[in-house]
Amino acid sequence: LAAELGARSISTEPGGEVQPGQTRDEALAIFLDEIGPVLEVAAACGVALLVEPEPGLLIERFGEYLDFASRLDHPSLGLNFDVGHAFCVSEDPAEWVPRMKSHTRHYHVEDIAATRVHHHLVPGEGAIDFAAVLRAIAACSPDAWVTVELYPYRDRPDEAARAAREHLLAVANAAGVELA
Repeated sequence: LAAELGARSISTEPGGEVQPGQTRDEALAIFLDEIGPVLEVAAACGVALLVEPEPGLLIERFGEYLDFASRLDHPSLGLNFDVGHAFCVSEDPAEWVPRMKSHTRHYHVEDIAATRVHHHLVPGEGAIDFAAVLRAIAACSPDAWVTVELYPYRDRPDEAARAAREHLLAVANAAGVELA
């Protein structure tokens, strides 16, 4: 479907939750076995499969993603770098952007409260330093796709999108970063 729509990539969760009585290594082995054939289909269709580390799931941190990716070593595998998820697990997104540059094919942004609880907020309503993040992305990947992920705002998506856009444009302008 992604190829039919002309999409260059599709994002997926990082293996789900480790189940009770299951070790992380067991869960990782299952995920590796299951995602291999999907990567082959993606490659045949010319679509990248992006894994998005997420708090509470099998792959939460960038180091875990790097371990996972090294085991597959597949050209169709990439990273969907979620700025808010990195912040939730106490990884500084601005520091990790350059470190993950060779893997990252897309960025998600949302704000997260200072408590680091995984609840997406409109950029500007939380504690993420978007000036540092946008500078890092612009320096490493000036043509990168960055999308705002605000699924909690289903009841007022237009308002949330406008507020996110206004905040990110103002922060980018103040930081000397040009957004398209």
